[in-house]
Amino acid sequence: MAARDDDDRLAALRRLRARGAAVVARIGDVASAIVSDTQRVLNPRVRDVMLLVASVALMGWAFKLLDNEYLYAGFGHDEQYFVWCGWSITKGLVPYRDFSEYKPPVAFLTHALALALHGFRDLQFRWFFLYFPLASLFSLYFAMLTRKIDKVAALALILAIMNLLTTYPFHDTALSDTESIGLTYYFFGVACLIARTRLGDKLKAVGVGLLVCCMFSKEPYMPAAFFTWITCFLLDARRSTLGQDAKRYLKLSVIGGGAVVAALCLYLIPTGGMTYYLQILRSYARIYKDPQHSYCAMFGRFNPTDALTDLHHQWDGIRAEFLNTTVLSYVVPFGALFLLFVPRRSILLTVAALFSFAGALWAVTASKCQWSHYYVMAMSGLFFCLILGLDAMAHRMPSPRMSRVVGWVLLAGVLASLAPRLDKEMARSDKRSFANAYEESVPGVLTFIANNTKPGDRILTTGPPGLYVQANRRSATRESGYFDAVLYGYPGKNDEERLSGLRAQLEKNMPKVVVIDTQNEGFNEKHINLLVMPFLKKHGYKKVAERIWLRPN
Repeated sequence: MAARDDDDRLAALRRLRARGAAVVARIGDVASAIVSDTQRVLNPRVRDVMLLVASVALMGWAFKLLDNEYLYAGFGHDEQYFVWCGWSITKGLVPYRDFSEYKPPVAFLTHALALALHGFRDLQFRWFFLYFPLASLFSLYFAMLTRKIDKVAALALILAIMNLLTTYPFHDTALSDTESIGLTYYFFGVACLIARTRLGDKLKAVGVGLLVCCMFSKEPYMPAAFFTWITCFLLDARRSTLGQDAKRYLKLSVIGGGAVVAALCLYLIPTGGMTYYLQILRSYARIYKDPQHSYCAMFGRFNPTDALTDLHHQWDGIRAEFLNTTVLSYVVPFGALFLLFVPRRSILLTVAALFSFAGALWAVTASKCQWSHYYVMAMSGLFFCLILGLDAMAHRMPSPRMSRVVGWVLLAGVLASLAPRLDKEMARSDKRSFANAYEESVPGVLTFIANNTKPGDRILTTGPPGLYVQANRRSATRESGYFDAVLYGYPGKNDEERLSGLRAQLEKNMPKVVVIDTQNEGFNEKHINLLVMPFLKKHGYKKVAERIWLRPN
C-alpha cells in the first residue's frame, strides 16, 4: 500500500513538473514574441529618439536639482551690484554715464533682461539664470550630436560640466555672476561654431557674435575666446584652399562679431556711456596691479611683486584650488581622450586648443585676485578641449558600438561623482523656497525709506547697491559702491581731489536718506570720513536712527 502511494506521488510530481515546464516554455515564447515585436517597433532610429529624449530630460532634471542651492539662496553681496546695474537699465538709465560698475556692458544687459522677464520680487529673476545656462548646455549637446559624437558620451560630458559648474565654492551666491554669464555666452558660441547644420556659415557668424558677448560679459575671457575662435577654424576640413577658407571665416567673423560691437557702440556712444566706459578701462591698471594700492592688495588677496614670482604663486593657487584630481577627477577620462586622439588628428589643432585652455587659466589670474568664483572662466577652455577629445574619438573610432561602450564608461564615472549630490538635493528639494530679498543689514531701513521718500527722491548707501533695488529708489551717485581700494583709480593727486567727483554728484542730487551700512565696513573708511560725514554735517542731515540720516526739508 505504501509503495503504491509513493508511486502515485511520483506520478503527480512528474505531471506537475511537466505542466510547469509547459508554462515556462509558454512564458518564454511570449517573452520572445514581445522582444521580437519590440525590436521590430524600436528600430535604431526610434531607439535613438528615445535615448535623446531621456538624455534631455535627465540633463534638465539634474541641472535644476544642482542649481537649487543657488536658485533659492539669499540675496548675495556681489549679486547686488549686478542686479542694481540691470535694474538701472530697466529704469532707462545708461551704463557708466548714469551708473557705474567695473564690469562690461553685456553683463548688465543680461541682468536687465532677467529682471524684465521675471522681476525682482522674491528673487524671481534667478529663474532666468537657471534656464539661460541650461539652454547653452542643450545647444552644446546638440552641436556635438551634429558632429556624430556618441549620444551617451555627449551626455556624460554635459553632466560633467553641470557638476563642476554648480560646485561650491565656484559661485558667491548664484549663477547670476558675470563669470557664469560669460561662460553661458561662450558655450552658445562654441555650439554655433562647431555645429554641422544646414545653416552653415550663418551659424558661424552667430557663434562669433556670441563669443564677443562672452568677452563683453567679463573681459578676461578674451584670450580663451580668441584661441577658441582660431581652433574652431582649424577643426573642420577645408572646403577649398586654406587661404580662401580663412578669408571666408574672417568675413563671417567680422559680420557676427562686428554686429555685436556695432550694437554696443550705437547704444553707448550717442548716450555718452562709451566715454565713461573707456575711463574705467584705463583705470584697471591702477585698481588691479598697483603693488601697494591695488584692489586685491587692499583686501589682502594678493600682493604683486615681479612677474615670475607672481606667476609662480598664481600657478600654485591654480593647482591647489582647481587643477587637481580632487576637483577634476571625473573629467580625467575625458582629458585622456583629448591627449590620445587630438594630437593624432592634428598637432596644430592640439596646440591651438591648449592655448585656449591656457587663456582660460590666465583669465583667473588677470586681476591678480584669483577669487574662487574666477575659476568658472577656466571651465571655458577646459571643456572646449574635452569636446575636441570626444570629436576626435568619433573620427578615429569608426565603430559606433565601441564609441557607445566608451560613452557608457564615461557616463558611469560622471554619475558616480554626481549621484551623491543629486541624492542630497532630492532629500530637501520639496522644502526649498525663495529667500526673502528684503533682509536688512540696517534694521527698519526699507520701511523708513518708504515712509520718508517719494519715488523721485534719491538715496545713498555706503553698502551694496541692492538697497536701491529693494527700496525702488535711485542712487545719488553713479558709483555702485564705496571701496577705498578703488579710490586710487579716480583722477586726482590726493584723496580729497579723487573724491571731488563723488562730492559734486552728492551736491547735485542731494539724497533724501543716507545710510551708513554695516556691510563693507572697514573697507570704505576714507569714503565715509572724508566724503559722507562732512557732507552730512555741511547740509544739516539729522540722525534719526542708528546709521540712518534724513535730509531736512
